[in-house]
Amino acid sequence: MSYNRAGFSNILIINAHRGNVSFIKEALSELNNNGIRYIFYKDLLSDKLDETYRGKHSNRLETELALLANKDSVNISKAKDCIIEDENLIKDKFDRKLMPECIDGFPTKANVNDAKSILEILITKMKKIANGVQQ
Repeated sequence: MSYNRAGFSNILIINAHRGNVSFIKEALSELNNNGIRYIFYKDLLSDKLDETYRGKHSNRLETELALLANKDSVNISKAKDCIIEDENLIKDKFDRKLMPECIDGFPTKANVNDAKSILEILITKMKKIANGVQQ
């Protein structure tokens, strides 16, 4: 593999978009997972998130991370909460007729202090994974 020839023996792919999962897994299969590990960031937080972090798009976690990345890019006063119970509406892509806001979660609950705590947990767990410590 070219990444091995370039001197990389361990690669950690951190995915933050569920829509990419099938593509990443297909690529990993073709590469025989040779020195490559894959994680979905939200899976690292499953034991730390309460019911208000539920949802798969524009949810509280995504909104909190956006607040940390660029607070001015988030207008929290316009946030709306919505939980989609029908998984078929959000499996591959949103049905914009049935979900015009494309929200599945509780973005109104987002706050910077919780976001900082969650980011610290994520960073700590990712460092352990990158250093070969099992999660």
